[in-house]
Amino acid sequence: MKDDRPMRRASDFHPEVLRLFDQYVHGLIDRRGFLDGAARFAVGGTSAAALLQALSPRFANAQKVAPTDTRISAQFVEFDSPHGHDRGRGIWCGPQRRQPRCQRCSWCTRTAG
Repeated sequence: MKDDRPMRRASDFHPEVLRLFDQYVHGLIDRRGFLDGAARFAVGGTSAAALLQALSPRFANAQKVAPTDTRISAQFVEFDSPHGHDRGRGIWCGPQRRQPRCQRCSWCTRTAG
């Protein structure tokens, strides 16, 4: 489900609200502490809960990488369990490695990606 709320900038919020949110996300205060502190800055029909929702990240709207992106290499790898309990399987994703331009030149080999 896509969230169609407009993106807001840090300048749209009072600096004290941003400081409270920073304390909240780093675990220095709990949710109630944020809401109590932000209630002083909630004006014009905006509640402290609405401020929290506006400041919270929207991970579902993050940009996704296309599966056809040639800059990325993805492959399944199998590995031994670190504790000797069978084998594991996972996906490895990383940058696509470029081939060196020439095999004799040490500069090309070092900068090949």
